[in-house]
Amino acid sequence: MQIIPAGWKPWIPFTIKDPMDTTIQEKLRHLSPQSCLSIVAETAPPDLQYATLSDHKAPSDCQLKNVLLVHHTTLELPQAMIIHCPLLTSWLMFEQQQLQPLARKHLGSEVEKLRLYSSFSCRNVYGRESGKRSQHANAAALDIGGFTLTDGTQVSVLNHWSGNDAKSAFLKAVRDQACHYFGTVLGPEYNDAHHNHFHMDLSANNLCQ
Repeated sequence: MQIIPAGWKPWIPFTIKDPMDTTIQEKLRHLSPQSCLSIVAETAPPDLQYATLSDHKAPSDCQLKNVLLVHHTTLELPQAMIIHCPLLTSWLMFEQQQLQPLARKHLGSEVEKLRLYSSFSCRNVYGRESGKRSQHANAAALDIGGFTLTDGTQVSVLNHWSGNDAKSAFLKAVRDQACHYFGTVLGPEYNDAHHNHFHMDLSANNLCQ
């Protein structure tokens, strides 16, 4: 049992520095609120700025449980985001383990700012008047439009997804690697509604497009 990686042992908590695998993905979906908060508090990067929010029901009957108000990850945010704790945990892992190395590899600089389009939004899928609630309605999804690097370079899904240059290669690598950290990742190749952003959530759809 000693040679089994810690992440594979269901009774051992993982940390944000542990490599993502299918076992940790499953743990993320079933984290208790206290376990999730402990992981964030004990293993998150020091520049993470957040506050816990009490469980409550938002307008239009959207239930918010185990959510945080995040002002800063390792990246600057255009506005504070309300986000489900397990989703934040997965994002922090992705940010450090994939996003920054990919930016250095393809663009020679690190990401400084996140172009965040949406976190919590009390609405149905695609904003329809009726139908299934969006993952955004429970603060369990992120919509990301692009990134600003430390050297000032701007990378946007809308403007740089198509093509054969370094920015396009970076965005495609971000999409591909995000699929190992999130249950659903949607981008411009999915449909017109996602032509300008990546949607990421932890739902177990195994959908990566």
